[in-house]
Amino acid sequence: MKTMSKTIILACCLIGLRASAQLGVTYSASDWNSVVNPASVTSLNFEGIIGSALDPNAGLGLDNYTYFSSPPGLTLGGVNFQYTDPNPGLLFVTGDGGYAPQAVLTPQDFNANASGYYEDGMTITFSSPVTAFSTTVETFFGSPFIWDVGGNTYTQSSTSTTDAGLAFVGFTSSTPFTSVTVTDPNDFAMIFGNLDYGTATGTATAPDEFSTAWTLGLGLVGCGVFRRFHR
Repeated sequence: MKTMSKTIILACCLIGLRASAQLGVTYSASDWNSVVNPASVTSLNFEGIIGSALDPNAGLGLDNYTYFSSPPGLTLGGVNFQYTDPNPGLLFVTGDGGYAPQAVLTPQDFNANASGYYEDGMTITFSSPVTAFSTTVETFFGSPFIWDVGGNTYTQSSTSTTDAGLAFVGFTSSTPFTSVTVTDPNDFAMIFGNLDYGTATGTATAPDEFSTAWTLGLGLVGCGVFRRFHR
């Protein structure tokens, strides 16, 4: 029993320390840019996809939009976008003047859950590790987003609506990550504009207090208890 207790305590210690990556978040593009190496930044947008060689529906005459099955999703500049909600859904690209003045990507679910909400999810996978990521987002009703950035979570309590337009959100991490997953528990469409990623040189604003500081505290407490047991 004593050995099992020590094992559990050590596991808490390791989990806490592993999850203690400092996740920074900001809603200011200038703040994010100030802590990211400009030479490292790659920018993506969804302009020019409709009717191009990337468009699986080119030639079908769709009116200012196209869509991608997921998998395989959409790969753009080495970055893969996948619809990840368990319910059936597609990745749509709408052209200028559709959901926004610019072309946007929108994963959409067509089945309401038991509460009557439409749930959306998307995973963005980078071809190599990064430590900074930003995008612009909006939803129909301003619903919250839950972000998972390399295993560290952050809840964005509300989003800009389509009436207000796309709004910036940016992240930095003290440890490299290769994927970002974002879920929307109660809206029909998540809408994404430009996307930037690169190398962070600092932390955007403050670390997320729950997913970062709390788990770091758990790790330190676990390590302290383990040390006491180990004596």
